[in-house]
Amino acid sequence: MTMEIGQDITELFRTPGEREHEFEHAGKTWKFIYRALTWGQHMGAVEECWITKTNDDGTKEAVFDIHAYYVKVLLDAVVKCPGNVSLTKTYLEQLDSSVLWKMLDMVPGPVLGAALEEAKKVSETTAPVESNDVLNAT
Repeated sequence: MTMEIGQDITELFRTPGEREHEFEHAGKTWKFIYRALTWGQHMGAVEECWITKTNDDGTKEAVFDIHAYYVKVLLDAVVKCPGNVSLTKTYLEQLDSSVLWKMLDMVPGPVLGAALEEAKKVSETTAPVESNDVLNAT
């Protein structure tokens, strides 16, 4: 069986609009409304969450803040939470970790691969960044 060759590039476009994500927790079904992030939003979040830290010996090291990444993308993607409320950083911090793991299905994971090596090279030539404002955003 041969597969048809794709001809229409628009068939590869992400589906616009809102989607539903449901999961079970504590004997109830919970429904979240979210929208798929664009490639630019995803990569922007990845870029924002790299920090350069200075080690005790003065060497610099590129570090990816995975927590900041998921806070950023979840806040960008989730449109409505159960009870028709908006997701906030405060809500995220109070959710049970098993709930957060289920919510991660709504957002892309960071694709770091070669970016890690590039960031390490850049961190050797740039001034250290001591903080990340993503976690302080409202």
